Amino acid sequence: MKIVIIGWSQFPSGDASAARIRTFAKGFIDNGASVHFITTAKLENASQNDSPVLQWERISYESSYPVHTKTNFFNRFNIVKHIQSLRNSWRLVQALIDKGECDIIYFYSWSLLANYPLKKKAIGNRIPFFFDICEWYPPEHFGKWMINPLYYDDWLGRRLPGRKCSGIIAITHYIEEKYRKQGIPVILVPAIYDFSAVVPQQLSGLTENASRDSFTVLYAGFCKPGDGLDLLIDAVKIIKLKGIPAQLYIIGTDGASGAALEYKTKCLHDEVLQYTVHFKGKMPQAEYPHMLASVDVLTLARKNTMTNLAAFPTRLPEYLSTGRPVLTTAVPDVPLYLTPDLHAKIVKPDSVNAIAEGLIELWNEPAKAKAMGILGQKRGAEVFDYRPYIANLYEMFVSARQKTKQN
Repeated sequence: MKIVIIGWSQFPSGDASAARIRTFAKGFIDNGASVHFITTAKLENASQNDSPVLQWERISYESSYPVHTKTNFFNRFNIVKHIQSLRNSWRLVQALIDKGECDIIYFYSWSLLANYPLKKKAIGNRIPFFFDICEWYPPEHFGKWMINPLYYDDWLGRRLPGRKCSGIIAITHYIEEKYRKQGIPVILVPAIYDFSAVVPQQLSGLTENASRDSFTVLYAGFCKPGDGLDLLIDAVKIIKLKGIPAQLYIIGTDGASGAALEYKTKCLHDEVLQYTVHFKGKMPQAEYPHMLASVDVLTLARKNTMTNLAAFPTRLPEYLSTGRPVLTTAVPDVPLYLTPDLHAKIVKPDSVNAIAEGLIELWNEPAKAKAMGILGQKRGAEVFDYRPYIANLYEMFVSARQKTKQN
């Protein structure tokens, strides 16, 4: 089976979407399929390569972003380049259809603008298509939403994909329930990871020695609204002032723009935080697992927002795979998979003090923290390993393809 994935992602690494797409693609290939990913994002390696098609492990991928275009007044605007990228992606998919290299279309996007032309192509060419829905934004996510066209694009995109699609891939029970009520085939696939390649880590940083001179805390990800990085920074300052030798490493953002810039500026002007918080920027994929496994605690501080009600922390399985203790807030669906104080330290969201108290407990009880990391790794392999989820999804793909042929 030939599966075409399309969406916006700085593949093969750089964001949570890339991690999810990599894992899904690996599972499809394990089941005998070929996978080609078309991203509408700009890829630096794509612009420097003679061939537009690149390779990552066994996944072929390419960018539809207009790198070589004539410079004119309109091409200076990102929205124009985005629309050009969408149009290019439609042509790339049509070319694959014409060559018989597209049996299934997997949308990692729910934009009406991006998907409607491809949806028509899929229906016209009798190709099953599926949507992976990983978030569900409320109106307030879009500034001035009443007059913001992106809100309507998102609203329609989330409500129309079910029409004539072969199925929805939902990352949480919240999203699953929304589509199941509409009578649409839905399969639940939370954040997943390849636990088959995980080797139990030697817990070098966490000992029972009371004279420890460092306590390294790590946060991985971008700094989006609701991620709770501001709460984590404040919590680390609290434990630092209590005499715990904490250091917070932030990877995924260098603090050069957006909210991250605000937080980095705050840290640079704080006499405690300037020596405690380190923005490390993006990290090469090959180095990422080693970085996670080298610290004392891995953290997720998501806030209790409407957006996080529907989303699932993609980094959680990656964290658990390292065997290091994990501190996370109790956002849905985390408590459905992990038992508090057994598999992870799960604290109340939206509370700086709760995060600080959780970190203090992990510092004060290293034996418990070590056991938590080991049990968390075992539990992660039970509930987040990619193989059973993708095997079930692949069966759904095969069944959809067979029905299309029969009709």
